[in-house]
Amino acid sequence: MKYHLKFEAIGDNISQMMRLYRWITDQALGKGAGDVVVGHISSGWVAEITGKDKKYKFRRHFLRGFKDYSKTNSAGSRGVFISFFLDEDKLYEACYRVTWGSARRYFCIIKNGCIIELSEKEAREWLKQKGLWE
Repeated sequence: MKYHLKFEAIGDNISQMMRLYRWITDQALGKGAGDVVVGHISSGWVAEITGKDKKYKFRRHFLRGFKDYSKTNSAGSRGVFISFFLDEDKLYEACYRVTWGSARRYFCIIKNGCIIELSEKEAREWLKQKGLWE
């Protein structure tokens, strides 16, 4: 069974503008320069956790979200919604802004069509039970 996770992409217009500036900087100064000069601001993401990673602690596969602009304001800073479709028996991590100044980040699984939030410790235990944390 699939679960539909949807959240508002607060500041999506700034995120998109920064992506363009990074690309322009990369073209002018070389690949990777845009990350250093411009930086990143994310409007939100969801990743499937697939195991352990030496550098980042968790190995992640970032999912592609589907954006809905039907309720956006004229600037595109509010009212943009991103949808993700999550499967049961997989572990996910989600991060998105809840206000301009704060974000929410958590691990979760889908069980019987409902989302169940997990702590980082519970997420590691879930991976161990599945034989993905070695």
